[in-house]
Amino acid sequence: MERPVPAPALRHVLLIEDDPATARFVSLVLVGTQFRITICRNWEEACAFLDKDPPDVVLIDLAPQSAAAGQLSLVSELRIPVVILTDIDDEALLVECLQAGVFDIAIKPIAPEDLEACVALAAGTDVTRPSDLPALKNNALELDFAALQATRAGTRQPLSLTEWRFLEALASRAGQTVLYQEIMRNTYGPAYREHLRLAQAWAARLSKKVGLAEFLGLGYALVT
Repeated sequence: MERPVPAPALRHVLLIEDDPATARFVSLVLVGTQFRITICRNWEEACAFLDKDPPDVVLIDLAPQSAAAGQLSLVSELRIPVVILTDIDDEALLVECLQAGVFDIAIKPIAPEDLEACVALAAGTDVTRPSDLPALKNNALELDFAALQATRAGTRQPLSLTEWRFLEALASRAGQTVLYQEIMRNTYGPAYREHLRLAQAWAARLSKKVGLAEFLGLGYALVT
């Protein structure tokens, strides 16, 4: 007799959020797809779940700047992918998030499909998105912009949604240097086009994963 194939286990997302409206939005987007969610109002509540029911992803709505330093010190201690959800337009703070080791930074307001893709990539699950860009392949690097899969020298490179958007700006102008402002406009929208230190922080991370070239401090190009 054939045994039924068990359904795949849902990925566990731990959301740290004290705003009921945002928590409800995240729950509506994620629950019922490939995730289950635990909502905590603060770090004290969240710590009780980290050992009892370890999450696959921690999603944090970053507090105002006055409390952010304490949050980021805790983030740097986690061995779990962390996604920051924020509407704070502070370049230094966003760079600090990357330096603390967060997997991705999602800027509010965020479209439901982008939030789901952002969390799915952090959880290491497959994501498929429509893309007009052809897959890029050479001897060492493969980038599939529809499946959001990157391989370098035969090794899978886990990229965040922000990193994919960064790369899309470069791949759309293959063989050319793309200015910082254009990259950030494609990545985060017009409000973030002048955040050059943030672009440099993302580029430094991407260079280790897929390889980028910088030209005269003006912009980046893919090394293919």
